[in-house]
Order: sequence, then C-alpha cells, then structure tokens
Amino acid sequence: MKRTRDNHGAAFKAQVALVACTGDKTLAELAAHFGVHPTQITDWKRHLLERVADVFGGTTHFCTEAVQEAVTNYGAPTIFNTDQGCQFTSLECTGILKAHGIQIRMDGTDCWRDPIPPSFGPGSH
Repeated sequence: MKRTRDNHGAAFKAQVALVACTGDKTLAELAAHFGVHPTQITDWKRHLLERVADVFGGTTHFCTEAVQEAVTNYGAPTIFNTDQGCQFTSLECTGILKAHGIQIRMDGTDCWRDPIPPSFGPGSH
C-alpha cells in the first residue's frame, strides 16, 4: 500500500517545535499526539532553534530579500525611510540601496504614520 506524504504548514510545524522545546513530553509522546514521525519533530525543533535569533534582529536576510524583491517588482524608490535597526543599517542592506541609487533616511522624520501632504493626495496628478 502506497502511503501519501503529508504536507504540514508552517504554523503546524512551529506549534510542534515549540511544544518540543518545552521538554514536557518525550518525542514518542509528541509524535503520537501530533501524528508525525519523531524525526520530523527533531528537524522542526532544530530549525526553530537555529533561526530563533532572526526574530530579534540577528540576521539581515529578510531585509535584503524584501528590498531586492521590491526593487525588482516595482522599481527603485527615491528614498528608503526606515529605523536604525541592525537589519537596515547592515552593509548588505545599505549596499543594495546604494547600488540602485536609493537615498537612505534613518532620522525618524517622514514616517509611514505621518499625514500625506496635500500635493501627494488623491487627484494631485
């Protein structure tokens, strides 16, 4: 009998990995509870622990990827306005911006929450 492979979503994997990190249950208990193989749980837990620092700014990958994707899909903006987090001030991120001639602004002015000037509002073309 051929068994079909289950494709679990990211939310499910994260839930299982987080429960595994608590150490309250054995791998066998978790595998039985979630209906997955213990090896999967071990892999998901390892992935979670390897990437947990990214949540707290330990990497610039998501920033550089997002900037490159935006430039590719929508063209280079005139100004890149952001905070001074390490993911934005990294050489990787600022390098992409400079390579496309994008001005970098990190002074806290002209934020996304500021009112839109009348000259940029609807019907201003």
